[in-house]
Formats: sequence, C-alpha cells, structure tokens
Amino acid sequence: MTMKFSMLSPFVSTSGICRFYLKRVRPDFQLYLSPINIDPSDPALPICSPASLGSRMVRELGYFYTQGMPEDTAALSEGVFDDGEYRTQATYVLESRMKMLRSELNRFREGFLYFYFSTLDLNSHTFWRSIDKQHPLYTDQLASDHGDFLPSLYRRIDEGIGWAMELMDDDTLLMIASDHGFVPFRRQFNLNSWLMDSGYAHPHSRFDRGESDFFLNTDWSRTKAYGLGINSLYLNQRGREPDGIVSHGEESRVLCAELIRQLKAIEDKQTGERVISNVFRPEEIYSGPYVSQAPDLVVAYNRNYRASWDTILGGYPKEHILDNMDPWSGDHCMDSQFLAGVLICNRTVGVADPTLSDLAPTILNQFGISIPDTMTGRVMDLS
Repeated sequence: MTMKFSMLSPFVSTSGICRFYLKRVRPDFQLYLSPINIDPSDPALPICSPASLGSRMVRELGYFYTQGMPEDTAALSEGVFDDGEYRTQATYVLESRMKMLRSELNRFREGFLYFYFSTLDLNSHTFWRSIDKQHPLYTDQLASDHGDFLPSLYRRIDEGIGWAMELMDDDTLLMIASDHGFVPFRRQFNLNSWLMDSGYAHPHSRFDRGESDFFLNTDWSRTKAYGLGINSLYLNQRGREPDGIVSHGEESRVLCAELIRQLKAIEDKQTGERVISNVFRPEEIYSGPYVSQAPDLVVAYNRNYRASWDTILGGYPKEHILDNMDPWSGDHCMDSQFLAGVLICNRTVGVADPTLSDLAPTILNQFGISIPDTMTGRVMDLS
C-alpha cells in the first residue's frame, strides 16, 4: 500500500510504499509492517532515468520493492519471520524481479541491457544452513523443509536466462556474472575481544566488559588497535583518531607486523582450524589514489569463519570464538581465495583467469568506447 508523510509542514508531503503481513489475530494480535520503500510512481528523490520510468513500470507491473536489498533478512534474524514466512517473502521478491526482466527483454532492441538479481546473494546468506550439515543451525527437519530452496532459485533464474537466449540473435553478446562465491559462516570471531585480551585494547575501569557497543567502554588513551566493520582493523593513530596514541612511521610498521603474525596464528581449539587465513596491508591488495584511506590492516578470514556480530558494533564479549547462531549462515567476507565468482558467456573468453574488474573495459570495448585510464581491468578477447 502507499503511505503519505508530512514533511516540515502540512503543505509538504512525500509518498512511500510498504507491505503488511498479518501473522496472527488471536490470542495476541501480530501485524508486520515491512520497511517503507520509495514510491516509484511518486518518488521522494530520483530513482529512475528517465524520471517517468517508475510510473510506467507501476502501471504495467504493479508496485515493486525499491530498496537495495528487498529480501527482509532482518525479520528472519530477529525471529519476526519463521523460515517459511521469510521464504514466501523472498519468493515474492524474485517473482517481481522476473516480471521486470520479462518486460524489459520484450522492450529491448539494441544497446546495453543490465539486469541484477539480489535473490541468490541474500538467500544464500540466510539459507546456507539448510545445505551445510556442519553448520550449528542445521537440522534434518530444516533440510527436509527448505533444503530445496537455494537450488529452486537457481532453476528459476535459469529460466530468465533462457528467456534472454530465446530473443538473442547471433550478434548479441550475453554475459552472466557473479561478483563473488559463497562459503559457510559457522563460527564467529570477536576481534575486539582478542585485541583486549592481547593487550592492544583497554576498557574503562568503570565499565564491565561487554556492557556496551560502539566502543563506549574503550579507554582510547591506552588502546592501540580496534576492529571496525567486518574485515577492517585500524591502529589508534596519533593525529588521525581523536585520542590516537600510535605514532606514524616505525611504531606503526612494527605494530602492524606484530598483529599480522599473531592474528594468523590464532587457532580454534574446538575445530583445530586457523581462524584467519591472511592479513593484508592495504598497499598489497589495493591501488589508486585512495589507498591511504583504507584500513591499516585487512583481515581475511578462513573458510567457515567471519568477524562476529559484536565486532562489527564495537563490543567486547568474553568469548573469542563462538558458534554463529544467526540464520545469516553463509557469507563472502572471507579470504577471496575461497570465493571465486562465476562468469558464463556465449563466446569464448580469451583469458584463463577473468576477474570482475575485466568486465567494464571489455563491455566498453565491445561498443567502441575508449577505456578510462583509471580502470585497472583488462579487455578480454571474446571470439
């Protein structure tokens, strides 16, 4: 349904769209409201080009999700949806996208058409546990009820690829690409807890450990390093952080080398596996004018491991390593050596190791468009 919101005054309003799901009437009333999306027929800010495209699509196809990640994984993780309810919502998203694909394929005559599916990514995150027998949330019942879900999504998207192939002539280039693969996320690592117990971070004495998130219990006057986000580790550098204590130059280099050595040696006593596959300095993996803005170290986790949910929020729980008990059970924020993506093409690809960065220059070359010097990818020979 559409909703109107007053903005600043009764004379200014904006429109949004949402979906309701009535879970239960008795004994207690439960009504779920989805996140409010931008209304494509009356957008609060530009989301289509040309601007009339959104209204045309609503007239032809009905309302559709406009948020970037429309599968409501948060409702599943928070227990608002059960597995079946989430699957129904995610399937609705896919079918809406399939209608869009069919419509655009029927209109397309020449030029460049790009279509993105969020389906395989978001649902691999949430339902990897249904196919991974070693995941702590795997059960035979889950596999029986939903082990078919991920394979069914691949089959459905294959149908869409078939639609495109039916409409192609011999001169049309078709490329199907994923930006990464997937691996299990079975165990989570509390990076900040390890930093604290290893003497690189310190709490305020007035706080109990794990009492707060967002680094609120961190004594920055004694903290040398901290983890932020999923793969990033920063030094508390003097002159950069407000209360930095680590000097640039030799002190930072020595500290980074020490952290790399110790992090790569961490072992999960429960499984006997190394938790971290590698730790990179930014200049080893990045290039360009903004390398200096990258994290001081990039933590590349081993297969089956990822930064904990508490690490992302700046918390310091007691455990270093623990089971991942969130339905978000598959991931790709690990060492890239485990996460090769997929490239399928209707022409022979003339390189043995194509990368994601090769796609843009290759596509530009197909249209005879000059390739910007800032692009680092190669032009792949497609014959």
